[in-house]
Amino acid sequence: MRLAKHIIGCAVALSLLGGCASNILDEIYQPAANHDDLYLRGAFTWWEADEAFKVRQVSDDIYMVKTELIADGQPYEFRFVDKNWSAGSNCGYQNKALDQVIVVNRPVVSNCDSTTENFKFTPPDSGEYEFYINFEQENHPTVYIKKSV
Repeated sequence: MRLAKHIIGCAVALSLLGGCASNILDEIYQPAANHDDLYLRGAFTWWEADEAFKVRQVSDDIYMVKTELIADGQPYEFRFVDKNWSAGSNCGYQNKALDQVIVVNRPVVSNCDSTTENFKFTPPDSGEYEFYINFEQENHPTVYIKKSV
């Protein structure tokens, strides 16, 4: 009888430890997020999820889309968003004073749980621009723009 209680106690303990190990491993291993469902949405897309403005992955954590812009002195408002404007996939600026206005080749911090925090970009010249979002820091992705060559 005593041996049976010991075996049952060990089985229960192993069962509990196995469950804990599984939960710990689940928390440690987080598969890379897929951001292929994001679109560049803004005044130039009528804020629609247009397939022509769907991002494409250009490296492990960096996504990009190109568009033609006219330099008329007016800022273009935009953000990176999925088709459904989902929480966690609605990327606008993090800090209004530091991140709202984007200039060419200067990264700013994004918040992908934003709602109305649109970036603003006034192109210095008319032409094609590349819009990037870098998820190297998943919780604080950076956004930047380059002029296409």
